[in-house]
Amino acid sequence: MKLYKPQESVFWWVDFSVNGKRLRKSTKRTSKTEAREVAQAMLKKEMDRVQLGAAEELTIKDALERYLKTIEGRPSYGPRKVLKGKLIGETRPNPKSWFIPPTTLMSEITTATALTLWKEREGEGFKGNYIGNEIGLLGRVYNLCRDVWGVAVAPNVRFAAPKYEPKTRYLTLDEERRLLEELHPDKLPPMARGVVGPARQDLWDFAVFLLDTGCRHTEGATMTWHDVDFERGVLHLYRSKVKNRSVLAMTARLRAVLERRYRTRRDEASPYIFPGRKDSKTPRGYSAAAFTAAMERAGINDPVVIARRGKATIHTLRDTFATKLIMNGVSLFEVSKLLGHSTMSMTVKYAHLEHETVSRNAVSVLDKLA
Repeated sequence: MKLYKPQESVFWWVDFSVNGKRLRKSTKRTSKTEAREVAQAMLKKEMDRVQLGAAEELTIKDALERYLKTIEGRPSYGPRKVLKGKLIGETRPNPKSWFIPPTTLMSEITTATALTLWKEREGEGFKGNYIGNEIGLLGRVYNLCRDVWGVAVAPNVRFAAPKYEPKTRYLTLDEERRLLEELHPDKLPPMARGVVGPARQDLWDFAVFLLDTGCRHTEGATMTWHDVDFERGVLHLYRSKVKNRSVLAMTARLRAVLERRYRTRRDEASPYIFPGRKDSKTPRGYSAAAFTAAMERAGINDPVVIARRGKATIHTLRDTFATKLIMNGVSLFEVSKLLGHSTMSMTVKYAHLEHETVSRNAVSVLDKLA
């Protein structure tokens, strides 16, 4: 066993081998005497694991990477890889963003860790679903460590996500028009966010696709030409999140977009309506930067608007689809089917919009009786 202090660290590190496996870890001690005590405890713990069958120790970074390998190739891989980067500080929205040090052991993750993550993200301006997704990822990896991988974890850790009022931000007809104007290939600023060539048209087409189907991003991105029935004018949509299928009729606007894309597709061998930019044999990856930039240019996320109605994101296009239907008399039950919700409880966040429609119908009746 050897103690040493790397040039870039204020802490002493330990270097030892157990059963042919070399381990180098920080003792997180600046005192060499204390570091030696910690190092001896580390050595004993590792020897106990090997000789007595004690649970394996794993850092949060290694645990997250092991989890990502289990979902590689799935639509959820990209978004969760992004969450992983933010969770352990590999990618940080700003230098002050809080993160869990990547060398933290899973056995050191506690309920307090999840609560701190929640409070810190709130302080950074994140809300609801985003914080819940991060805490959910942490909880999912914890459960795999405990129940599947046999990795040491702290007992009885709770990963309760914050409770918020559901987001109901949607685009008005004017906001939708302004967004599509900003995304149009003729309007998009040159080299906006690195978007060039056919990708400029892809942005506009994909926005129309989401607005007129109510699809989630990954559902739309993974749609294939085999799912399009031009003769009947419908789409056969598989929803990977809830594992069900829907048949959606095409709007005239969407049909025109799809017919044009089919005629002008760059790679006839690609099965995807929206193929990947670098590899047409793969679907479009998750990227919302250009949409976010277009919303900013269109004034959709003006601070005053955000304060009153919330921030618009690419998911807002799905909420816009549902909102337009409900405000024009389509029932919550029918909308839940179109959105592919597995239960009606998932559609409840739109209930207040239905109340407005019912109220207007009631006023119309009363006005006629007056």
